[in-house]
Amino acid sequence: MSLRETPEAVARFVRRFGVNYPVALDPTGRMSRPFNIQAVPTYFILDAGRVVRFQGHQATAERLVADVTSLMGSASR
Repeated sequence: MSLRETPEAVARFVRRFGVNYPVALDPTGRMSRPFNIQAVPTYFILDAGRVVRFQGHQATAERLVADVTSLMGSASR
């Protein structure tokens, strides 16, 4: 998702970096506001009931594994 970027700026980025996945455009911030997305990428961890249990950004793979493992442990208690 692009945050408050023009479609032209996003197209330049996609071409320059060879992005080969869909990119949502949010030039006004309307889509990101309800989720309080401040940076991209932002990741969400949802439980089985689709409730957001964690939201963050700037995570390494190791951090994501630790977060999921921690949340799974607390869910079984």
